[in-house]
Amino acid sequence: MATSSDKWTQKDWIEWVNTDSGKAMAIDAQNMEDRTRSIRLLTDDPVLLAPLAQAKEVMKDGAVFEGLHASGSDSGESRALAYGRLKALRALFSQLEEAAAASLSH
Repeated sequence: MATSSDKWTQKDWIEWVNTDSGKAMAIDAQNMEDRTRSIRLLTDDPVLLAPLAQAKEVMKDGAVFEGLHASGSDSGESRALAYGRLKALRALFSQLEEAAAASLSH
């Protein structure tokens, strides 16, 4: 796993963004941003907007992910924090999906 290696250099990042995984990650990030913007424009339902706002807040602070890949601390604590944030994002988007499905079924 790349994130368990030593700190990444600028060359590592240049190579990463050109890999299939790096390209897919960038596309996924842009899709999340586009879709969250669309949801905010299409609904005023607080049940849908609450997890969306929380996810947006988690994604806003990119520094928390430095424990995984950047020049920040690579301690176990910083990695645990970063992976915790990733799990929180997954849970928030699952909550959003469940709320949307429930809303559409009524």
